[in-house]
Amino acid sequence: MSVIERIKKLFSLPEELILPDVKNNLKDGVKVKDLKLKNRYKTNLIKKTCECPEYIKYQHDNYRKNDIRRMCKHLLTLYKECIDFSEASEINKTIINNGYSVRGNFILILLKNEDEEINVGITYNRDNSWIDIFAPDDKKKYRRYGYNIDELIWAKKEKPNLIYKELEEYIQRNI
Repeated sequence: MSVIERIKKLFSLPEELILPDVKNNLKDGVKVKDLKLKNRYKTNLIKKTCECPEYIKYQHDNYRKNDIRRMCKHLLTLYKECIDFSEASEINKTIINNGYSVRGNFILILLKNEDEEINVGITYNRDNSWIDIFAPDDKKKYRRYGYNIDELIWAKKEKPNLIYKELEEYIQRNI
């Protein structure tokens, strides 16, 4: 592999982080309502920017425009109305449909459980002991789970039963 190829590979995004481009002619500055806080935030889906506190605090603008980590929940709300993401992975569909913002570090792993392999997404920040895990539930539908890496507990005592033991082992070894 040449130096150029190695550099391209180093700076390329994993497929799970890539979003399709917005092709609609959207107006600059669409305001999206935050359902919990009743606030409205100015967003721009073309530039992938938002004026909400989360977008600013977690520096979402540090990521490339086609990187899912750039999106806060307000941008994801607009995004899912404008883009056909039917071909997206189950993890990305779960993130987009539910408006989950993705933390700075994103790991995609493949875990084996008995006779099947399961894709799992893990997202976290080094300054927070809680991590988000995107994995299938008992009905094999992807959802988000929370796990505390300091206390070794699952949020709301909910865990991905199909692979939680393998996942806990992976997290304790690698995160």
